Formats: sequence, structure tokens, C-alpha cells
Amino acid sequence: MYKVHTDYFTHLDVGAEVNPPALKSFSHWITWVQRLNVISPHHPLYPRHSAAFELQLATLLLQPHSIVNDAMWKYLGPAWKVWMQEHVALKSDYIVSSMISAFRPVNPVVPLCYIRQRWEEIVGVPDATFRLPLLAKYIEPNRHATLFLYLNNVDEGGETVFPLHPTPPGNVTTRAGMPECSRGLAVRPQEGGGVLFYSKHPSGENDYRSLHGGCPPANGTHALFVCYCLLTMFNSDEVFNVLKRVEHWPVWDVDLKKVTLDTPASTPLNSTKGTLFMKNYGGGEHAFAIQNVDEARHFEYYTRLPGVDSEWYWTWSEHPTDGYVDMKMGVRVHGGAALLWRGALAPFLGSAFDSCLRNFKSLAEHGQVDGQDFTHLYQ
Repeated sequence: MYKVHTDYFTHLDVGAEVNPPALKSFSHWITWVQRLNVISPHHPLYPRHSAAFELQLATLLLQPHSIVNDAMWKYLGPAWKVWMQEHVALKSDYIVSSMISAFRPVNPVVPLCYIRQRWEEIVGVPDATFRLPLLAKYIEPNRHATLFLYLNNVDEGGETVFPLHPTPPGNVTTRAGMPECSRGLAVRPQEGGGVLFYSKHPSGENDYRSLHGGCPPANGTHALFVCYCLLTMFNSDEVFNVLKRVEHWPVWDVDLKKVTLDTPASTPLNSTKGTLFMKNYGGGEHAFAIQNVDEARHFEYYTRLPGVDSEWYWTWSEHPTDGYVDMKMGVRVHGGAALLWRGALAPFLGSAFDSCLRNFKSLAEHGQVDGQDFTHLYQ
């Protein structure tokens, strides 16, 4: 079965920026003008949340020889003009906001627009003219790059396919019942080879051509190596300080409920063994053994899953000039059931790694995860 790889990210709600409160609320507009600091508080028409200011504004709305006033009363109708004339004569409180409130169930934006324009016409300060905010270009969240490394050769099938990429000359991949595997760019696994591709354009937009999927191998095993990258502000010592506290992994690993160690605390890390108790994916327990530890750049543990061997690892390198650390988290899965595990993990692995690295960064930099302090565990 052709499996499309998907990224799971939280999308942002930009509704408040597109429809700011000052667009449809008289009170918010007053606050908006005050925050501009372009009108002196001593100005006779300085906007205030007061009955006196609303009486001044209502008087301006009734003045003749104003294109804005004529347009507003044409829109509202003569009955509303008579209503305002009566309340101005009575010097009633909060005349303008009362009228706008009457339109709230229908559309307060249009009358408020005329009221703002009349005030702007009289005050004559261009910088106080209401404008919709200039929106920064919305950049959809996504990782910038993905790296696949192939750990074995596959004689037939197993391609990583980019169906929206132009089909190169000489592409002869054909799969019965799977037209997706015959379209676009297909990369066949070769031991020691890899695929590095960018998910975004340099300007930040998602690159639709990065859509990709995996085709099953006709024979053999498809082993996959996936990296998720993070640029952090902590140093290598802080990275290792978090990783070596194995019993505290559940603090930042979103999939772990508990870790127990089967070896004494004095055991060297490379010989440490224990059991992982999973929080997600139906729970379960997995024995693990830490291996290939390098305090300056690499940490790894092995666990046997049904039908496969897996190595879960972290690598990092510190920039010599600015002290920043590039950190990667990944997993290698190989064995007879590698394809099944790949399909089972694919829907969850991306978001899980992303959350783990985000928690790891917060813990190493600030000693906190989700606002909870854990510094006492890492001293």
C-alpha cells in the first residue's frame, strides 16, 4: 500500500488580525486612537470613554454640508437622524454607543465606519486615520528540511516517490495497482544513500513539490532513518545532562509514562538497561539497552519491537563561534516487519518527535516543561 507521509502541525487562527476589534467596536476604536499617541489628550475632540465626548461626536454627525454625514443618514434612514437630534437636544448620555449597539445584531461596522470618518474629517490628523493592520505574511508551520538515509538495498520497490515533481526522463518505475508510484520523481533505496529535500521555499511558503510517499518493497526489507532537527541555545553539556538522566525521560518524552532501570545506578551508561513503559499507542512495555554513547555528540538506545530491531538516537553538534547546538532525533528500524512498523509509526512519529524536542529545549534552557519547574532533577 502506498503511504503518503504527512506532517502534523497546529495551524494558527489569524481571524483576530484580519478582523481587529477596532473595526467593529466603538469602544475598541477609542482605545486604538488613544494608543496611537498622535492626538494630544488636551485636544477638544480627543476620544474618551465618556458621555461628554459622545455628545460632541453626535453634534458633529448632525452638522450640514458634510459628505460623510449625508452618506451616513442616507444609510441609516431619517428615523435615526430624528432620534439623534432629540437626544442631542436632551444632552443624553452615551448617544453614539447606544445607536451602534442597536445595530450590533445586524452590522455595526458600517455606521461605525461613517462615525470614524466624520471624526477624522474634523480632526484632520492623517496619522489618526483608521487603517486595517498590515499583516505579516502568514507562514504555515512546517519543518524546513527532511533527510532520509537508506540502510540497505531494495531490488524492487521501496521507492520514495514525489508525485508532484516533474517526471524525469528515464523514469521507468511501474507498479500494478499503484499509479502513485509511477508518477513524478521516484528515488530507489540504495544502501548508504539518502534523500535530502526542503519542505519550504526560501521565502517561507510550503513547497507543494515536497509531498511524498513510500512504496512498499516487492521483496526484502525497507529500513528507514528519519531525522527531525532543532536549533537550540544550550550547549553540549546541557544536552548530555538531560539525556543521561534516563529515569527522568518521561519529563520531556510525550510517549513515556515511566522508565525503570534493571542495572545499578553506578552502571556505565553504555551498559545501562531497563524497561520503557509507554503512555500512548495502547501502552505496553519495551526492554531497552543504551549503546554507542558519546558525551559530546551522540546518545542511543536499542529496543526490540515485534519483528524488528530499532535504534532510537539523538545527535548534536555545537557551533564553534556562537555556541548554538544543532540537535537531531531519529529512529532506525530494520527487520522483517520494518514496513509494518513504518506504516504504524508514520502517523504519530513526526508530531511526537517535534513535541519531544520542544520539551527538551525548554528543559535544557529553562529547567521547565509546560511551565512546571524540574531544575531539582538535573542538578
